Amino acid sequence: MKKLGTKRIETDRLILRRFEIEDAEEMFANWASDPEVTKFLTWPPHADVDVTRELLRDWISHYEDGGYFNWVIELKETGRAIGNISVVHMKEEIKAAEIGYCMSRAYCVGQDVTIRGFVIRCGMRQLGKIETIGV
Repeated sequence: MKKLGTKRIETDRLILRRFEIEDAEEMFANWASDPEVTKFLTWPPHADVDVTRELLRDWISHYEDGGYFNWVIELKETGRAIGNISVVHMKEEIKAAEIGYCMSRAYCVGQDVTIRGFVIRCGMRQLGKIETIGV
């Protein structure tokens, strides 16, 4: 399977790109510290920005693997990081991927539908020969 990894993707309003360590402050403030946003994630709300930095260091270290897909969701107009979207599970043998995402509650109205639809459309190309994507 051809794996392109986490490549930059743009819509009219959004940029999906690789995380950088400089995203820690906005990630912490906008969603990582919010118990309502993190309620269904694999990690609890972050107590401080250092926890967010440590998580980002881990995520960033995986980008060179072509099979790792984790984007920060950035508003193009402001450059503000408002969430993230990633491939949670990929089953190459059945050509399927499950995508998870979380967003700041302040920005999720309207953006979540745009992001889900866009990722599903682009996911086939970004993930290789995937035929089914679940969100």
